[in-house]
Amino acid sequence: ATYLDPLLLATPVASFSAAAKHLQDTLSILALSTKDAFETSALKEYLKIHPSPLDTRTIESQKSLSLYMIALSKRPLTDAQSIMIPGFVKAAKYTESLGHLTEHLFTLTCQREKKQLLFTDEALAELHHLQQSLLSLYKCAGEAIENPKTLDLKKTEVDVQAILLDLSLYGNEHIHRLERGQCTLEASLNYLEILATLERITQDLYRLLRLSRYELQGRKALSNSILCKQKTLC
Repeated sequence: ATYLDPLLLATPVASFSAAAKHLQDTLSILALSTKDAFETSALKEYLKIHPSPLDTRTIESQKSLSLYMIALSKRPLTDAQSIMIPGFVKAAKYTESLGHLTEHLFTLTCQREKKQLLFTDEALAELHHLQQSLLSLYKCAGEAIENPKTLDLKKTEVDVQAILLDLSLYGNEHIHRLERGQCTLEASLNYLEILATLERITQDLYRLLRLSRYELQGRKALSNSILCKQKTLC
């Protein structure tokens, strides 16, 4: 929250710039956490360096940004800036959700080690592929908040749909592996819970990207969310 200087509130343009940097910092923390979330040795090192729970940090980030936007909303604003206020509040809420979900990934990885649950080589390869896809989305989101002109929303939507399709295919394939006796029921439940969590992370990242294209720039959304088209919560 170091960017959120109350002295900047007298200048809305500077305040929104500070809020964007605050969001970028939070996304960087989340991306770093995702990088270490699936491998037990990497996760242990991460938790040594960052003993404070990730979801606690993102809750604090969300509260700081939301309170800053409330304070800014009491200042004279243009119509576009009035649209940006709720946009940043929603963005803060999505980063809070991402913190909870990533912390849940930590829990699942720790459970896998504690109970010595074994994943097949195929499952591990699938998780690695999904991890790289999510890291690309995080990178895209950070760049879009810094410079919205870098965002190709149509291409991003294709990428998001590809991730959601992969998640569905991997879930079905894992059920087949269970039926063939290639993994235990408990390991399968852990793996499928990881997939469900990654699906929600993908959805929240997409919502953030849409915000960076529209509301965070003072524009009302001009197209329907692909999540709405898929009958998923918007």
